[in-house]
Amino acid sequence: MRLLPLALILASTSLLPACAGRLETTVRKRAAGDFACTQDQVQVETTQYSGMSGTYVARGCGQESEYVSRCGLIGICMASQPGPAPTYASNDGQSHGGGGDPHGGGGGSYDSPSSGSDPGPSQPAGPTIVSITLRNTCSQTVKLFFGDKPKFGSGTYSSLGSNTSTSYSKQAGDMIWIVDDGQNGISSVTIEGGMRTVEINSDCGSFSAR
Repeated sequence: MRLLPLALILASTSLLPACAGRLETTVRKRAAGDFACTQDQVQVETTQYSGMSGTYVARGCGQESEYVSRCGLIGICMASQPGPAPTYASNDGQSHGGGGDPHGGGGGSYDSPSSGSDPGPSQPAGPTIVSITLRNTCSQTVKLFFGDKPKFGSGTYSSLGSNTSTSYSKQAGDMIWIVDDGQNGISSVTIEGGMRTVEINSDCGSFSAR
């Protein structure tokens, strides 16, 4: 029985070199389906790799999307788009007895902390992640910039083909720009919490968001 954990460790170690290629292949297949492309039209860029999982950016047919890919011990790999981070409700101020009455009815009583106690500094809230669908209703491919200021600021350039759509996970406050051939900004939209769809309008120079 003691040999079983060692066997699992050796098996997982032998899978690591093959995993990198399988992860990229899995992302390419998933992106080809999402973009309605053939696999040879999709390029995959590794942004982070940690043995049996990684994050990737896939580009193809004028579209771009982020993916997370993981391989199991038996060599089965899956790819998915990153979702919003989970949030948890706080139960501060509530008393929890071990099955008894929280007010002292047979299960013991619990005193709340004195008002003079220092709970310590509060932790800042993490960034709000917004999953959006970006759709191009324009009759031509539109050039895009993801960042605060096109041409002179840092960010990422991309494009989106006519009557196509793709999904992104962005932080609230991130900006998307329509740019011209000289990378000058034409129109922009700022991502907000609760936003689900951003459309490039038929005039090819403005956005609609909802």
